[in-house]
Amino acid sequence: VRVSRSVTPITVYSHYNIFFFFYAGNVDRRSREQVRRYSPRPALITMSDNARKHRRERRKLISKSVLNDLDDIETAAFLFEREFEDWSFASFHFANRPSQAPIETIRSSDFVESCSPRPEEATGQRTSGTGCLDSTVSSPVESDEPVCNPVALFQSRDSAAVLEPEDSDASASSDCSTNSDIASLSSQSSSVGSQEDIVASLREWAVDCSVQHSSIDALLPILSKKIPGLPRTARTLLETPRASSVIAIGGGEYHHFGLANGIKQVLDRWSYLAPQKIEVSLNVDGLPLFRNSSKHFWCILGLLHHPSQRALSSVFIIGVFCGTGKPASAEEFLGPCIAELERCLAYGLDYQTTRYTFSLRAVVCDAPARAFVKQTVSHNAYAGCDKCTVEGEFHGSMTFPCLNAPLRTDDSFVRQLDEGHHKGVSPFANIGIPMVTRFPLDYLHLVCLGIGKKLPELWIKGPLQVRMSSHSVASISQRLVNLREFVPVEFHRKCRGLRDYDRWKATECRFFVVYGGPVVLHGSLRNDLYEHFLVFHFCITILLTPSLQHLLDYAEKLLHFFVRMSLSLYGKESIVYNMHSLIHLVADCRLLGPLDNFSSFPFETYLHRIKRYIRSGNKPLQQLHRRVSEDIACRVSRHAEMQGKEAIYRVVPSTRHSDGPTLGPADGQFRKACIKGFMLSLNKADRHVLLDGHRVLKVKNIQTFASQLRLICQEFTSVSDLYTYPYASRLLSICCVSDLSSTLIAIEPTEVIAKGMLLPLKEKFAFFPLRHLF
Repeated sequence: VRVSRSVTPITVYSHYNIFFFFYAGNVDRRSREQVRRYSPRPALITMSDNARKHRRERRKLISKSVLNDLDDIETAAFLFEREFEDWSFASFHFANRPSQAPIETIRSSDFVESCSPRPEEATGQRTSGTGCLDSTVSSPVESDEPVCNPVALFQSRDSAAVLEPEDSDASASSDCSTNSDIASLSSQSSSVGSQEDIVASLREWAVDCSVQHSSIDALLPILSKKIPGLPRTARTLLETPRASSVIAIGGGEYHHFGLANGIKQVLDRWSYLAPQKIEVSLNVDGLPLFRNSSKHFWCILGLLHHPSQRALSSVFIIGVFCGTGKPASAEEFLGPCIAELERCLAYGLDYQTTRYTFSLRAVVCDAPARAFVKQTVSHNAYAGCDKCTVEGEFHGSMTFPCLNAPLRTDDSFVRQLDEGHHKGVSPFANIGIPMVTRFPLDYLHLVCLGIGKKLPELWIKGPLQVRMSSHSVASISQRLVNLREFVPVEFHRKCRGLRDYDRWKATECRFFVVYGGPVVLHGSLRNDLYEHFLVFHFCITILLTPSLQHLLDYAEKLLHFFVRMSLSLYGKESIVYNMHSLIHLVADCRLLGPLDNFSSFPFETYLHRIKRYIRSGNKPLQQLHRRVSEDIACRVSRHAEMQGKEAIYRVVPSTRHSDGPTLGPADGQFRKACIKGFMLSLNKADRHVLLDGHRVLKVKNIQTFASQLRLICQEFTSVSDLYTYPYASRLLSICCVSDLSSTLIAIEPTEVIAKGMLLPLKEKFAFFPLRHLF
């Protein structure tokens, strides 16, 4: 059927008085608002995977039966679908305002009535007037032709022509076949939007949002009135275990979740790319639960390393101790984990029909936890260094000024040649784990929280000859605060001022050491102190970057130089455990790779998640067991799976725009895209990339053509070193850029080496590749 362009069709999907519709043509704002009045929910609802599937099926049906190309219609399409409820459709058309305003006569009863087959449709007879809708809804278009599928009202239209009606017999035949297809599609949609889908969605919502059981218990009876057969209680919905297998050990109680169970849960999400060899890191750390309570968790966590993308490596829980202090016995606390670890190392791990070889990469802990599991003296004891046999000296606090003491080895540790270093026999030593090389120094606590806070402390509260003025401290603090708007989305915290250094979190310390420090300290810190800081920044950048591992020997010499300079600048009191341990950091990188390969950043993130599971002080260990069990049973763990299955380069569909600029043909333009695990967008802080040859580009647009993604960029034409001491900064791809070219260039995502951060520096900008995303 062909009709005048003034007619606007609307398709309405109705169920329980909730209507979702799309406009084809030109509907004015007032008419849209009048239709929305009949929906108790906002019109814009995010579509589920099932909804997208049915939309594709619906478009194929319409395209096959009516149109050659749906995209040829001059359409503004808004499709609103709901996965929780079945839907059926009715259709109608009306003329644009102002004549008669037919939308005023629409009532919910009209839509509900229209969902059942009409006698005329069942017998194949022609309908009259408005077709599928009740005859009480009048159409302002006086046409003798039937109207059922509103999309059938439109063919490809010439913009200057008014279309005339076609033969009525042909249209009647098309009308009946279309209604039959629509009824079939509605039946399919009802079967997919089943009770199981609703229950699964409720479970995922409850787990993701940490909804309390009392709230779920109040919600379920309300939903049951409209959705019969729902579980009656939160325990049934979430499959909450009725009992927790908690055992009493010295100092508290313990629950073992299982090493093999945790690995298999991760492999379930990696089944399409399961590695040939399973490599795991372990972490042991304490977690205070409440500010006004002495109750602590001591958690044993595991990290299954992803075979290709470090960002997809997943943390899982192995065992948890709950008490008012640390466990009384390391052997009793670690016993269940050690037994499983020994079995996996000896026989491998069976998953589905495959047996995988198993290896332990590292045991990553902070200094107190490492001393506990290794059964050695504390890090502030005279023989506290994990890597060498240096004898400590007490200068207000324990210091280790000697930098050339004999190194510890795995063999000397097992034989306990340095008796002052040992307090007992570690459970890990009993199963043959190398006790020196497989217990690396932790980058988060040593470098970020350790030296990252120690240097500002020395500048603000240290010896008078190196102490900064209050004006300099205020100036640096203000610069740090001003950089917040330039910090990319990958940083979950924005760095606070230098005055708040003692409250900095690890991510803030990392930003200061690796990125912001060389910019904000320039011109405000005394020159020799600034160069001393640059040596530290330069070394850590090398140790973080996989492509710079050939410079490890140079970094080791620089770290020795840095510690010696600390001795001369700040005195013996500055060479504490963290400062001394820097000279041993390169040895761990030689064995295990860049610092982020064995840092505790992912473990600390998971510990915060564990803390959110605890809702009260009553039986926290049992609460944790139930929340983790609910998570395992209910969560639809799609994050890692989607990132692995999808292309490495993908756009964010919700950010589509048409503002340009473009180069060449384009199917779509977008404001955001995921590339190699990081997010690029057109925001000020997230639009800079590094290409080979120290080329720094600013992304102006993200466009697609033939399913290929392209970045439309402008290049900075002036590139120079940000600093030249201790070496030219461009060796690390850190540079000072200016003079943005007006010429647009298109690049492929494969050309991008890294995302970068652009920080203002007088009339220029300092560019830093984001090392922790490599």
